Amino acid sequence: MKLFLGFFFVALCCVPSVEGQRTRSSSLGFDGCYEVTSLSWSPPDDRIKLVPPRLELTSNNDIHPLPYNPGDVRWGSWKAKDNKLKMNFGLLGGFRGTLKRSASGEFAGKLKEYCDYRCEWKTRVGSIRIRKVACVR
Repeated sequence: MKLFLGFFFVALCCVPSVEGQRTRSSSLGFDGCYEVTSLSWSPPDDRIKLVPPRLELTSNNDIHPLPYNPGDVRWGSWKAKDNKLKMNFGLLGGFRGTLKRSASGEFAGKLKEYCDYRCEWKTRVGSIRIRKVACVR
């Protein structure tokens, strides 16, 4: 019995899960450089500058504006799942949402305003489209 429990424990703790493998493999190919092909805000607001016109989704799930300087801070984070990009622009508040891949290969979706601590109700929403481009540094 002890031998069986030992093998069972090893199987549980040391064999990678299928979910973990799927998450890692599903993000492959999504990292790289993108340009914003359209972005509009409701209500309209030209002061919102959190979404850069060109950006890089890094392999460690950070979002950097392009051109990128190594000393720059990250502008947000991203995650890929089921042919969708979940994006978060900002650190303690900003805009986040899910973009779905369209037939043309672009990603389109809504970014909703959020705040993590002590702020009034946020209602601004952005409609965004991005497409993958070659990374030029």
